[in-house]
Order: sequence, then structure tokens, then C-alpha cells
Amino acid sequence: MNDDIKVKYIELANLKTAESYKIKIYPSFILPNGKVYYDISNHTNSTFLKEIIYALSLLKVNKNYLNIKGIFSYSNNLPECFEFDDYIFYIIDDTIYIDYQDYGNLNEKIYYKLCEITGKKLKLAKTSYEQFSIDYTINKNNWKEKTKLILLKYRDDFSKYEKLIKKLELDLKNIKIKGLSLASAREYFNCNVLDFAEYCKHNPLETNFYSKEYEEMAMRLIEAKLFVLKDLKKLLLQNNKYLLQELENILKIPYIEKSGKVNNYFLNDLAVMYLNFDKIEMYPKRIISNSFNIYEKYFNLNLLGFDLARYPKIVFDGKSFHKIDINEFGIISKNEEKFQEEAEMIKSKVPLKDRHKYFL
Repeated sequence: MNDDIKVKYIELANLKTAESYKIKIYPSFILPNGKVYYDISNHTNSTFLKEIIYALSLLKVNKNYLNIKGIFSYSNNLPECFEFDDYIFYIIDDTIYIDYQDYGNLNEKIYYKLCEITGKKLKLAKTSYEQFSIDYTINKNNWKEKTKLILLKYRDDFSKYEKLIKKLELDLKNIKIKGLSLASAREYFNCNVLDFAEYCKHNPLETNFYSKEYEEMAMRLIEAKLFVLKDLKKLLLQNNKYLLQELENILKIPYIEKSGKVNNYFLNDLAVMYLNFDKIEMYPKRIISNSFNIYEKYFNLNLLGFDLARYPKIVFDGKSFHKIDINEFGIISKNEEKFQEEAEMIKSKVPLKDRHKYFL
């Protein structure tokens, strides 16, 4: 465990021909593997809490459904109910024209649903609807009268969940082998950590643009996301809409605030109590954990002025959640009491600058 957990500035780039760019970072959590996750101030996307929100949102819906949102005659103005995740199909005579080039997204389930809607067997066009409209607008105007626009909302959330895990694992592997690419940096650090002109001016692959510390930040962030997604995966298989309500009752914090925003206190406590993250607070200095041996685990940091707080643990038995206090799963060992007493004695008698001599 790194004893020097503090707010610090790191060099973003290793530039030989330009002035280096430093950013201020804050220790936020200690991951279950013991590595410290630093966060960037005022960059809300640079966090793994979005993965917790995504996972919990899936508890509210079925993992697989195919919902018809509307069947419309052709219109130049798309209906307001269109959403980013929607699948858009144009049916002309007996042919399906898709609004995009990725024909692989028309899976068997969607195809048969479209056939059911139209009452006949359909063919898949060899061109996109966009290309079709360009080719046929001038010479065959009557195609508009035969067009039906079918909007489907197709969800396969668990499949998307697994794909996200695989993508994160691949990104982590690539950063370890190849370094942090421009695309990955912009994706994981909210696109605006560095001014866009600076991104454009320097090619990271040619100039060794990103520092090792910055690469470490990206890897810690991806590791945090993976811990969250993998830990919550077993919950998604339950398809139980009451699990989120159970968590609210245990934490005694609403998941959604009155303002309609997700409650950060809920997310932070869930990260500690269920996902086994240890939260670092800097003002005042405090580490919050559900570890049984917190005074042994953070002995050195305790000497450096961090107060230690032990939260209860939340466990999932395959059907529901249970909160377990420290007294329910055993008596605190004599060693743990010894570490606590020894740290208090050292802090009372030894100046901060000399306490490193007593580190474990």
C-alpha cells in the first residue's frame, strides 16, 4: 500500500518540444486489488460510478424484450419518440431497408417480428434506406406511398453488459502493451482534460505524449469499472426489480434524489459496503472500509493522520441482500486491537515527520 496518498499534480505529457501540462488529481478510492484510484476534479465522466448506475438501472427492466414503438407512413420528420437506441426500418413492398449500414444488427428475432407485423415474408435490401432514397427519389416517386416506417426498441441488456466487460478488458490490455492512445484518453477522461488544440498539435504515438502516471490513471479507472461490472453481474441474472429497493432500505439512502438525480451518497456507500472499495476522504482525512482488519491494513496511513471508519458489509445470498455488522461475523482479533492501540500511542508521542520509522 502506497503510504503517500495525497492530492497531487501529475504531468500529463512527456513533451520534448513543448511545455508540459500538469493536472491536479485526487485519491478517491482504493480498489479491491489494493491499487489507489485517483480522480480528476470537475470531470464527472472520469469515474466508475456511472457503471454502478448502469448496472442498477438494469434491475428495473427485463433483459430481453422487443417492443414496437410505432408504425408510421413515410414522413420527412421523424416522430419525437425516436431514441438513440432505437432500430429504424423502412418496409417498401416486400423489402426491409435499414436506416444504417450495419446489417448485422438485424438479428433473427427482429426479422421474424417484422414479418409478423407486415403479414408476409420479407427480403433484406442490399443497400441502406439512405442510398435507396437517393437512387429512387427522382425516377420512381411513387415509392414514398408504399413506404412504412417501423420503429422497434430492442433490448438485450445482458448481452450489451458482457460486451462492455470484454471491451474494457481489451482496452486495459492494449494500454498495458501499447500505451494510452489518443482515442482512449479522450474516451476515459471526458474529452476535455487537455485543450483540444493540444490534442491535435501532438501525436502521442510519435512523441510519447502521455506520461506513465497518466496511463496508470486510465488503467486504474478501467480496473474500477471492471470490478463494478463483474461484481454486479450476478444480480442482473436475478431479474428482480425489488433488489434496488432492498439496497435503499439497507443503506437508508434513496437511490434517486428529490431533484431526480442519482444520489452520490448512495453510490459511494454501495461501492464500500457491497463492492469492497475503500473510500478515501481528504478533508478531513479519513478512509472508509468494510474490512475486518482495517487497523492492520491501513496502519501506516493511520500514522500519517487518516482516521479510519469501518462500515457494515452488504452480502448477496443469491436471492436478497443482507447487512452484516462487524459483530455478526466474529470478534475483532487481539491483533486488530493491538494495531489500533499502537497507532494511537505513536500518534500521541511521535511527531508526524518521524512516524515513518514505525511503518509496518
